[in-house]
Amino acid sequence: QLLADGPTWSVALFPDLDSARQPVERALREYSSIVVLDNFEAVLPPPGPDGAPPQSSLHVAGIFDLCNRLLEAEAATRILFTSREALPEPFGDVFNEVALGSLGEADAIQLVSHVLARNRIIAGPLDPGETEPAMRELVNVVGRHARALVLIAPEIARRGVSATIENLTTIMADLDRRRPGDRENSLYASVELSLRRIPADVREQLKALAAFQGGAQVSVMAHVLEVDVETGYRIAQTLVEVGLADLGEHLYFRLDPALPYYLRDGMPPTDLR
Repeated sequence: QLLADGPTWSVALFPDLDSARQPVERALREYSSIVVLDNFEAVLPPPGPDGAPPQSSLHVAGIFDLCNRLLEAEAATRILFTSREALPEPFGDVFNEVALGSLGEADAIQLVSHVLARNRIIAGPLDPGETEPAMRELVNVVGRHARALVLIAPEIARRGVSATIENLTTIMADLDRRRPGDRENSLYASVELSLRRIPADVREQLKALAAFQGGAQVSVMAHVLEVDVETGYRIAQTLVEVGLADLGEHLYFRLDPALPYYLRDGMPPTDLR
């Protein structure tokens, strides 16, 4: 993002981490920057007893040490962590936390409208005069969860608002029975709706993707799924089509962060096992 070398820059080109960090620190001195460490809970150790914040570990301590060095390199630099879990010290100060809750109802409806329009699923934003009551019901079914609303937009276009509400209500009721009060149920419900657009035999193969974090190059994904590369590519492309993956450079497929968690924790027995 900041370096002149762009995507060709790599730690592997330097003899050690200190040398690799120097061009990054120089770039931070030239720009007032926010460094975002997204989904940081993926590298945190399990929470302590009785829900206490997790104790730090060596790899987390190493990341925090790097963050501190970047902050020291330029006073204008800011670091933003996003995490579903509390951070350990030294970045676990509650006074620096901002909790992100559900979207407001109007924002949730607008988000769905513009996701549909952006993807040319419909001609333009939804007409509030005709659809707002149903849309209010729909966005509230999934707790106005932003990522869930993005995922269900294609289902709305394919089946309509009423049918989507009915399906989501059924799925949410099942998830709430099995995972009462789980804050991720609304997101899992939208993931399941997306998975239901995939043929049953392919859904069965997807269970192995529970082992992934982030994504994989298509040949690696094919190996884990125990299929040839061509079949692995078709499976990965199917995930892209339903909004659960993105294709990057060198045939690297980035999985929606919720998908591996869902395949491990939320997979309904009737549809996917």
